[in-house]
Amino acid sequence: MTYRKRIISILKPFVTIVFLPAVILIRMLKPMVWIRFGMIPTFRIGHFVAETEKYLCERDIHPERNETLDLFFFDGKLVSNTALLNMWCRQLHVSPVVRFLMWANDALPGSEIHTVQWPSDQGFHKYLGRVTPHLKFTADETKTGEAYLERKGISAEDPFICLFARDPVYLDVIHNYQTREQWAYHDYRNASISTHLPAAEYLCDRLGYFAFRMGSIVESPLESDNPRIIDYASNGDRTELLDIFLCSRCAFFLQSGGSGIVSVSRVFQRPIVPVNQIPLQWCHNNPMVVFIPKLLWSKEKRRIMTVAEILESDLDTISKPGVLYRAGI
Repeated sequence: MTYRKRIISILKPFVTIVFLPAVILIRMLKPMVWIRFGMIPTFRIGHFVAETEKYLCERDIHPERNETLDLFFFDGKLVSNTALLNMWCRQLHVSPVVRFLMWANDALPGSEIHTVQWPSDQGFHKYLGRVTPHLKFTADETKTGEAYLERKGISAEDPFICLFARDPVYLDVIHNYQTREQWAYHDYRNASISTHLPAAEYLCDRLGYFAFRMGSIVESPLESDNPRIIDYASNGDRTELLDIFLCSRCAFFLQSGGSGIVSVSRVFQRPIVPVNQIPLQWCHNNPMVVFIPKLLWSKEKRRIMTVAEILESDLDTISKPGVLYRAGI
């Protein structure tokens, strides 16, 4: 048990007792105002952005869900992006006190009716285009982002892409309380950023794009002499606000490995171009995605599987490498 969990386990019973009267009063007020409590996960940016946006989209599309007054707290274990946290605070009712109200609510029978059922990010793309994105920049935030592009010689008319290749370093550093082996099951999604260079150079030299290599902690720098290819992740430019801003303005996001940062561009309804995509189910039914799958070698057939074979065998839905290995892939 971590030090934080130990402290919580000691304090939780006492705090719960203190907040029980407030929760009882809230339940008595339900005929007039139906209050619910919920937790927003902040530790992985993909879940932080996509699940929160999905919750807000569902309330827009289903007006009956607005009958409740939903109060939230951030889980507090780790904040993957503080700029994103500030932006969500402008859209939601958030307070650290809600954590204690939720503890007290959970201690009473019938807690479910006063608990927000937080959505997963699966199927999130179905809402895109049906509602306006909920993430909004302030005038000062927009000014900061546009000033950065101007310093890089990029005008409002110049298109740029974001590119990213998933590697193991981020999880190793951010979640250093866990061992490398505990994250190793993700390794089948990794790729080298160098494999993106031919595409980036073609887009920049032939089609007039700029390219920003994204990432907060990366395994290695992007080696390129092309002045239109900017290693934003490694050159000291990176800020958490610019992470969100660049993803919101890119012409499209080129990425390997299905990392969470791409969900920021998805929320802003930018097209996505995954390469080395696995599993296929995350992409093949999304109209805003054009993708290239990761190659799967069948030991039985002694060759690379076709996309049709992957779909017919349901391997497109498998996200656990151990299942793939046991299937002879």
